[in-house]
Amino acid sequence: MSEQQIILELDETRVLIQGDKATSLSDLSEVTGDRWLVSDFQGAICRLMMVDAPAKFADHMLQRKLQEMGEGDENSRILGHWKQARGQNSSEVLFTVVPASEMSLYDDIAFESDGVHLNFSFNALLYGCLRKYGAKETAVVLFEHDRHVDYMVGQGNRVLAAGRLSSYASTDEAKQALAESIAEELKLIQKESHQKIEQVVHFGFFLDGVPGYETDESGASAGTVELGWVEKLANVIGCSAQVLPTQRLALDSGGHVISSVQAAMENLTGNDAANPQIDKGYYYGQRFAPIATAAAWVIVVVATLIGSYYASGVQEMQAKARQIKSQMGSLQNIKAMSEEELAKVGFAHKLSKLQGTVDYRSIIADLSEARGERPVILDRVRVNYIDYQPLITLEGHLDTPFAEASREQEAFLNGLRAQGYTVVKSDLNTDIQMLTFTVVLKRSAS
Repeated sequence: MSEQQIILELDETRVLIQGDKATSLSDLSEVTGDRWLVSDFQGAICRLMMVDAPAKFADHMLQRKLQEMGEGDENSRILGHWKQARGQNSSEVLFTVVPASEMSLYDDIAFESDGVHLNFSFNALLYGCLRKYGAKETAVVLFEHDRHVDYMVGQGNRVLAAGRLSSYASTDEAKQALAESIAEELKLIQKESHQKIEQVVHFGFFLDGVPGYETDESGASAGTVELGWVEKLANVIGCSAQVLPTQRLALDSGGHVISSVQAAMENLTGNDAANPQIDKGYYYGQRFAPIATAAAWVIVVVATLIGSYYASGVQEMQAKARQIKSQMGSLQNIKAMSEEELAKVGFAHKLSKLQGTVDYRSIIADLSEARGERPVILDRVRVNYIDYQPLITLEGHLDTPFAEASREQEAFLNGLRAQGYTVVKSDLNTDIQMLTFTVVLKRSAS
């Protein structure tokens, strides 16, 4: 992880961390090469919710439930971090909701990147830490930033609670009040879940000027932040406390970043990324390319031995085995792919994405063909790409008498279905002056 370029984006701050250097960023395009971006997606909070559906269909039912509650719409992207069945027809889901328009920007950045670009939610980072520290005992992971503390409680393969508590100011009194609120919240979680919290784990992200930042006797950076409240919290709960290692890095624009997020990121994997599966496959493909090359050589060696056995008998096979064995040492000299080879792999990766995408021109042509001579007037067409597949929203009106409106709209939709589109939503609205409609479509590349 130390060689990775890490971009942290939260609380309206964006910082690139590379080794012991920190750089303020105004635009993600300033960074080239492989990088991991961890974002709060404009303050999106992690939530835990029960839905009436088996785990297999939980994500779909969750989106519908959120829409019914007036939270998000069919365009929202749900980032699932964990889910588990609760009986035959119910499931518990840990998730973050991000508007599709915002998530599409991050997808585009990953697509246009000249290297491997993976997007992570800070909530996924919290769960990654809980997955490690709560594997054998009930633990709470705390992420402190600005005036907020995000928390996640769990044990084994079960998440018990998740949320955020905030203070009203940055004063010592406000921070003390926040610590007391966290203690009360954790006591309540213990009571309701009948689980005793055995460990508190803390990591944080702070900017220059954090109260309590200390230096050693020489005046040099001690690389720590005063986090005595974490120890006090653990004492109140009656458990152990662990504060992840903290770095103090000078910002190129002045001031310092004090962060233990880098240590927490050791608990993330490529599978935790919010990217489409093809991006994750590209990441693992590059990561394991040298191993795969060596494995291919081993397969060749084994195949040669087997072929020799049947072709030349045992004695000749043994002679070939000795010869091949003497050449096995060359395996340790196998190198990773060259930059030229990586560029070719990257091109193939992006090409495969494009092959799975329906472009705007095709969509407009399909709409025109389905409309034909029908009195269907399209006033607005909006296309959002989610996982490189289009979600199309049509708004328009029907230039036809009311008695024929429903039939004309259905004929238009049937024309789109015949071209491979799926109707997600269809509303026909009537008023005195005009018949208007809203249609939402999906389509996968053929």
